[in-house]
Formats: sequence, C-alpha cells, structure tokens
Amino acid sequence: GEGGVRETLTDSVWDMRFTKDFLQALWELPPLEIRTLVENLIKISRGEHSPSLQKPLHGVLFRLCETPVGTWKGAGRVIWQVAVDYSPDAKGYTETIRLWRLCRSTDEVDTAVAGVQRALTL
Repeated sequence: GEGGVRETLTDSVWDMRFTKDFLQALWELPPLEIRTLVENLIKISRGEHSPSLQKPLHGVLFRLCETPVGTWKGAGRVIWQVAVDYSPDAKGYTETIRLWRLCRSTDEVDTAVAGVQRALTL
C-alpha cells in the first residue's frame, strides 16, 4: 500500500514529495508496474541519474524531467522536478524530488507538463 511505497522511498539521498494526482494514478497501475516504477524512483532518489532513468524535458519554463514507468519503450511516464521544499527531517529547506504526474501514455505528457507549469506560475 501507500505506506510501503513511502517507507521504501524515504531511505534515500533525496526527499521525495508526491502530488495527489501522482499518488492517485500510482494506485491505478498494475502491481508489476508499481514495483518497476518504485525501483526506478529509488535509483533516482539515491542519486543515480543515468539516461535510462531520466530525460530532461526541453522547451519548458521550469526544469522538469520524465522517467519511464518501466522502460522508454513502454508508454507510462512520471513528470518530476528537483525543487526546494521544507523538510521536517532536515528541519529546514532542502532540495527534493517533486513527483508531479504519472502519465499512462506518451500522449499525456504535453498536457501534464502544461498543467505543472500552470501550477508553478500561480
């Protein structure tokens, strides 16, 4: 469940923040895709930044990246960014990984990015 994913991702170099939209979409994935995605997010949160795990999105106002749910050949993508947030663990502000949106297909990426940019400019 949600607690298990949060616990797994808390043992990392980077704090991770989940939007409500991201978590809602996560629980709609089949268990195997959840496990594969969590494995990819763990690698990112521990500081691994290989091209197989992340790709910067170009032509956006804010530094956003995408990560495959499984592999780049699959359709699912996670839209995320490195952001500064308050961390109760660090008792101050620190860089975090903010998981914005889980897209079920590549067709959803542009719409998701536009939504994130709107949220960041409010």
